[in-house]
This record gives sequence, C-alpha cells and structure tokens, in this order.
Amino acid sequence: MTRFGLAWASLWHYRRTHASVAAGVAAAVAVLAGALLVGASVRASLAGLVTARLGKADLVVASESPFTDELGTRLRTVSRLAPVLTGVAPLFALEGVVTHQPSGRRAGTVSVYGVDARFFTFHGVTATAPSGGGVLLSPDLADELGASDAEAIVLRVARPTDIPIDSLHGRKDDVGRAMRLSVAGTLPAALMGEFSLSPSQGPVRAVFVDLVRLQRDLGQPGRVNALLVSRAPGSPLDGGAVAAALDEVLDAQDLGLSVTVLPSPGSPTLSPSPPSLLVETASGLMSDAQVAAAIAASGARPEAVTPVLSWLANRMIVGGRTTPYSLVAGIGPAAAGDANLAALLKDGGQDSAPAIVLNEWTARDLSATTGDA
Repeated sequence: MTRFGLAWASLWHYRRTHASVAAGVAAAVAVLAGALLVGASVRASLAGLVTARLGKADLVVASESPFTDELGTRLRTVSRLAPVLTGVAPLFALEGVVTHQPSGRRAGTVSVYGVDARFFTFHGVTATAPSGGGVLLSPDLADELGASDAEAIVLRVARPTDIPIDSLHGRKDDVGRAMRLSVAGTLPAALMGEFSLSPSQGPVRAVFVDLVRLQRDLGQPGRVNALLVSRAPGSPLDGGAVAAALDEVLDAQDLGLSVTVLPSPGSPTLSPSPPSLLVETASGLMSDAQVAAAIAASGARPEAVTPVLSWLANRMIVGGRTTPYSLVAGIGPAAAGDANLAALLKDGGQDSAPAIVLNEWTARDLSATTGDA
C-alpha cells in the first residue's frame, strides 16, 4: 500500500471524528468572525454617535475658570494655525437642573450651553440662536419634561467662581443661580440639538441659552469656559499645537490676573522711586508658573520682588481677648522694600516663636504689646 492510500484509508476510517472536528472549527471561526463584526459595528456606531454629537468640533479648549471670549479670536491670529484652523466658537458649558413650571416635572444633570450665532455658524447649520429669555431644548429633554413652545422653565446652575466654595474666602451664600426662562422651541438633532461634550451613549438632555444672558446672570460678562476648534481635513493640528499657540495669545485677563501700577513713594525734594507693580489673581492663589512668568515679564531684580499670601484667620487671640475673622498676610523677605518691617519679621517673638506684626486697630482691640504670644 502506498503512503497516499494509507492516508486516504485513515481519513475514511476516522471520517466521523474528522467531520466533528471540522464542524467545531467552523463554528468557532463563525463565532469569532461574528464577534469581530459586532465589535467593529459597535465601535463604528459609537464613533458615529460621538462625531454626530460633536458636530464640526475636532478639539475643545476648556478651563475650570472662565476666560475672555475674545481668546478664540486671538487664537485665529496665530499665523501657523491660519492654514489649518477652520473655525473657533466660544460657549459656556455647565450642568444644571431644569424644572418645567406648568407640570412641575424636573430633570437633573442637564447639560447647559450658553451659545450665540457663532455656535451654529461653526457647525454649518442654519438655526436661529436663542435670545433674551428664550431657550432651545434638546429633543430628549423636551420629551422628558413634556414642554411646549412659550412655556416657562426654571433653570438652576452652579455659579462659576475662581475661589473654591469650600474655602474660607468662598461665598457660600452665593453658590448658584436660578433663571426663569421661556421655551423658544425644540432644536432637532440635525441642527445640533444633540450636541454633547460628554462621551455618553444615553439620551442627550441639553438646554441652549443665550450666551449674553447666561454671562450676565452668572456675573461673568464677556467670559466663557470653553472653545470649540475645527481643523481642515487631514491637517496635523493637534492639542499640543493648540496649547502652544494659546501660550502666545493668552493675556492676564484670561488667567484671572490683574496688574496695578502703584504710586511712587518719592517726596517733592527727592527724585521719585520707580513705580511698583501689584499683580493679583481672582482665584486667591497664583501658581508657581504664573509667579515666575510675572517676575520675568516685569524685569524686576529678585530682591525687588515681594510675594504675598493673604488668607483669612478664624480668630486671633491674645490672652483672653479675641478678634474674629482677620486677614493675615505672609510677605516675602523684601517686605515691600520696608527695611524696618523686614527686620521686625525676622526677629523671633516670645520663646523664639515666629514674629507677627499687627496694625494699630488690631493691637488696640487685643490690648496687645510687643512680646505677647
């Protein structure tokens, strides 16, 4: 018998076993192929869903602290971005609670977007932007509330603040805003009614408010907390390139910084001293990077720079007397150029404890004298 004949005889003898193995392999291949197809379909569906909800937005510039809405205009002036940057739109993005006044129905965790005509132009759709007290609802939110045109809703949102609410300086009595608005219509999905910055497969519950109205009610005129950025198809523009361009166009107001020129302390008989600059932040604390940038921009010598940390003390006690809620300022070694004050702060107090200098009112209120603890 030849080798071929032997192999054929073996195959024929074990034909039932071989058929079972082949059927099992075919079933396994079918299952794996099906799983791959389903996975690819789900992945494509999710990608399509996200793309549809983001519209023309390829990148989002967002910040916890609001910045000026002119930052987008300045971003477009960066020459190297001009060929690839096709659009920029500012908006205010928040979360809120919506109450439908006629029915009393309430929807929580609603995406709130303060927009104007630039939002719809950015996405290339023709829609009338909300104005005044009118708002547009997403289809899912309109269905959930059962809201119709011209009906009243109450929108409650947390007020953006540079200073954390839970800090001593935070305003705990002013944490939110309630706005009574009117439904101007339902924004279809084709006109960006399902716009969302949150990666979610669930229904989109969103309300679109007039940007100027939202800025006014939040006490943030001319400020937003997000920019939508679109790029030319196939362009290499990425987040790193946009971040680098932002470094070139950011100004002090975008970062919540203010710069004040202090009057010179010179006398009529002496030549005036060079002016001093006071750099402050709305958030209460400046980062090390901001401090370094401010010093570099001022061109001041290190010995002419006085960092200051001002904070709120619950109370100050000397003996049995107490002064509640006092401001305490820690100042750098230059002590704002006051040699006497610098010398006082370098000296230890009683038992070599760190020294503190009180102003006249506080010293009088506490009946404090030099050397008291």
